Amino acid sequence: MTDDTRPLAVVPSFGRAGNVSTVRVFPRGVIAVPARQEETYLALQDLPPGWSVWGIPEEEDGNIAKARNAILRHFPGRDVLMADDDLDHIGKWEGFYQTAPSRSKPRMALERRLSLDDVDWLLETGFRMAREVGTVLWGINVARDRRFYRPYTPFGLTSVVLGTFMGVCAERDPGLAFDEDLWLKEDFDFSLRVLHRYHRIWRMNAYYYDAEHLGESPGGLTGRRDMGEEVRQAHRLQRRWGSDVVKLQLHRSTNPIVKVPIRGV
Repeated sequence: MTDDTRPLAVVPSFGRAGNVSTVRVFPRGVIAVPARQEETYLALQDLPPGWSVWGIPEEEDGNIAKARNAILRHFPGRDVLMADDDLDHIGKWEGFYQTAPSRSKPRMALERRLSLDDVDWLLETGFRMAREVGTVLWGINVARDRRFYRPYTPFGLTSVVLGTFMGVCAERDPGLAFDEDLWLKEDFDFSLRVLHRYHRIWRMNAYYYDAEHLGESPGGLTGRRDMGEEVRQAHRLQRRWGSDVVKLQLHRSTNPIVKVPIRGV
């Protein structure tokens, strides 16, 4: 563990030594892997300056929710940004361009890929703003599609953030943890726990992430997923928080639509 107090990217990974692309996205970080895979990652994975590998003890691992809890325990007093291991880049929507001469045609947002310095600024700003609005959790837009960005809502306070990019502040309550039995919907549940306790999450909607598993390529934690179990856990999440908060459209996606009864953007 380092004495550095700057925000740290921690990337849970499993069975993808040599293929962790996220090391190119953040200026510093740790790849968190099962202890039995640590030597393999050290041998096969390219590690830029500022990056290292940490083996999660076997008794603390077993699924992604357990891994996330182990990460929070291992880095107490540190701002931790958990990210998937297959990120390609982080971008920002900036301005708009007209898709056709007619003003009746939709305008599309311009996008810009962030540099390492830009990402460093984003991390510092995200954690600072989360504290200023009185919460311990922040993130960025979960929609890569530019059609879903609205410039009149550059930030949000009542939207969930997902495990692909999830910042947890150093001042987090030790009792605030991921449900280890809900390991395929643990990020939705954690967001709802934070909203229930703090009544807000800081989400910077002008920024987005792009990852391999959002397209057709395997990546992230797709190797640990099971469709039948994912559907069962979606129903468990709905039973826990109620159908008014967690709405399911399983014919379209196993990811729920979350609407919380909290006033705010």
